[in-house]
Amino acid sequence: MNHQGTKTIRTERLILRALELEDAKTLFANGCLGSTQEEAGQIVGGMMQYAQDQDNYHWGLEYNGQVVGRVKITEISPRDNYMQLAYDVGTSYRNLGLMTEAVRGVIDFLFREVGVHRVYGQCRAHNIASARVMLKVGMVHEGRQRKHYIESDGTYSDVDIYGILQEDFFTAV
Repeated sequence: MNHQGTKTIRTERLILRALELEDAKTLFANGCLGSTQEEAGQIVGGMMQYAQDQDNYHWGLEYNGQVVGRVKITEISPRDNYMQLAYDVGTSYRNLGLMTEAVRGVIDFLFREVGVHRVYGQCRAHNIASARVMLKVGMVHEGRQRKHYIESDGTYSDVDIYGILQEDFFTAV
């Protein structure tokens, strides 16, 4: 892997960029980050500190001049050359194709610039919208982990895993 850190990525409608402290307010307001605005600020501050590392990736999705969501890498395996991504977008910005556009841009960057071999993501089995994003960018359903995630009410949810290989992505493009 040729780590490059959170470089700015431009897509048709989005600018994916490193987060800034003032983004915490809109991320919180959009329901993407933190249970309070103060907590959102602390989280973004921590992300900004980590952003100095070349092997840290965390993009804010800027749409029409405002950060409305984010994509981040949550796991990196240098030995096996894969990364796991996660994402969220504010409720007012769902079903506009923004997250599909953002995830496609991030995957393209990871394959072309970083040289990663495999990218995967996971979502709760009942999260149809998140699964749809991964399928639209070319990921395939690889399996389900039963009762893998504990919810705030103490119940467990199944988690579906989706992945894509570099050669599959470039074949589909």
